[in-house]
Amino acid sequence: MINLFKKKNNQPNILIELIANIINMLPLQFEYLRNQISGGIIKGIKSEKGPFQNYSKISLDVKALNKFEKPDGKYFAIKGIKVFDIKHQKTTEIHLYIGYGLLIGFSTPEIKELAPDISTVDISGYYLEFFVNDDFEAIKAILTNEEVEVLNSNNVYEVELEGKVYYHIKDLEDGDFIGIDKEKNLYKITHDPYEIVSLKESILQIFRD
Repeated sequence: MINLFKKKNNQPNILIELIANIINMLPLQFEYLRNQISGGIIKGIKSEKGPFQNYSKISLDVKALNKFEKPDGKYFAIKGIKVFDIKHQKTTEIHLYIGYGLLIGFSTPEIKELAPDISTVDISGYYLEFFVNDDFEAIKAILTNEEVEVLNSNNVYEVELEGKVYYHIKDLEDGDFIGIDKEKNLYKITHDPYEIVSLKESILQIFRD
C-alpha cells in the first residue's frame, strides 16, 4: 500500500489514494495505469451524472494525458473490486472505467458517498467488462477481421449528412474525419469547406499510412 496524501480528512484525497492503491494491487497487465498514477495524472475527482450509478469523473492532467493516452485503447470497466465502507459499515464494490488507455472515472453502485477503509481493498474477484458500441457492431459485418483489428470501436459513430448515413471511423484535423457507408465506400468529410469526397484507399491503407 502507498500513501500519497497526508490529510486523511479530505474526501477527494482519500478517494484518490484508494484508486492509487487499487491500481497498485492489480496485476502486471495494468502497469500502464500504475505509470500514470506515479506520473501525477490525477488532478481531482468530481461526482457527476453519468451513465453509471453514483459515478465520479477523474480530472486528468493535460500534459500527462497527452503522454499516456492510447488512441486505440478499448473502453472497459474493472469490476469485482471490494472495499469496506466506514460510514455504512459494510463491504461494497467499486468499478473503475478505462477509456483510450486512461483511467477516466469510477462508480460505487451501492453507495452514493464512499468513505473507504483503504486497508480493506480486495481485488481477488476482479474481472473486466468491455462495452459494446452499437454503431461499431452495425458495420462489423462488412469488415474483414484485419480491418476490425485496426479500428477503434470507441471512435465509430453514426453521422447523417444530406439524408445519408455515414459512420465516423477516424478523426482528421479541425473536426474533419474519414467516414464509411454500409456499402463499404470510404469518404473524407470536411466542414470548411463542406465536402464529402470519395476515397480510393482501403481501410488498411488509411490506418497504416
